[in-house]
Amino acid sequence: MLLLKPRISFPHNLPAKSILTEDYLSGCNLNEPWGLEEALDGFIYDIEHGYFLQWEAVVRNEKGLPLNDKQEATLDELIDFTDDVSDDPILYIDDRCRPNEPWYEIIRKLAPRLLMAEFKTCEAQYAVFMDGWGKLVNCLELHDCCLSLPKDIHSPIDVISIDLQHRLWLQSCCEILMGIGQYEELSLEREDQYCRINNFIDCLKEHNDSVKYLDLTLEKLLTFVFLPSKEKMLFIEVMLKTLRISSITDSIAEVL
Repeated sequence: MLLLKPRISFPHNLPAKSILTEDYLSGCNLNEPWGLEEALDGFIYDIEHGYFLQWEAVVRNEKGLPLNDKQEATLDELIDFTDDVSDDPILYIDDRCRPNEPWYEIIRKLAPRLLMAEFKTCEAQYAVFMDGWGKLVNCLELHDCCLSLPKDIHSPIDVISIDLQHRLWLQSCCEILMGIGQYEELSLEREDQYCRINNFIDCLKEHNDSVKYLDLTLEKLLTFVFLPSKEKMLFIEVMLKTLRISSITDSIAEVL
């Protein structure tokens, strides 16, 4: 596969205050699931393909700030220092100007919108609420040594509040319960649906830190997860039996 060198453009005698920036989330309707998904996918794409890293390298170089190894390599790809280089700032990279705010400020606007107010098992759910968080975490974990972090933050994921992280992990676990009560064949009256409960508990075990942080009980879980009344009673019955607890107020973390 042919890899093309990024195209850069220098302004000609352009005042510093006139340097253009991209209003990154402009035009994204974050109030609609399709708009949120579009914005999130675009953000992940730009992280993976170096948009934010390239501009970080450029801006830090302009300010005389130190660059990490990845930023230095990225800057070397952009500029051939063996030639005469303009002292003017770079205006465009591949026809895109610099973002108007750091990547972590953008993610702080996107992440809270991934959290649902409630999860109704008998309703279809938009994919962005079910797998958007996992996709975002995977992206940040792959690029954890590349991007600049705010002061006192040591991991890219921690630009998002701990509370929100744990709530989003719980929400991602709930995808396994999607559809319960929506159709007759998806009822917990059918034993072949009990695997949903086992898989849900396995997911809670995987994210036991979140279960502990949220001090999760069945009672608390059911303030977020809503099932049709018949399914709710069956869900409680199966969960109590599978977890081997006696009350909906018992700590789930202690038995995982």
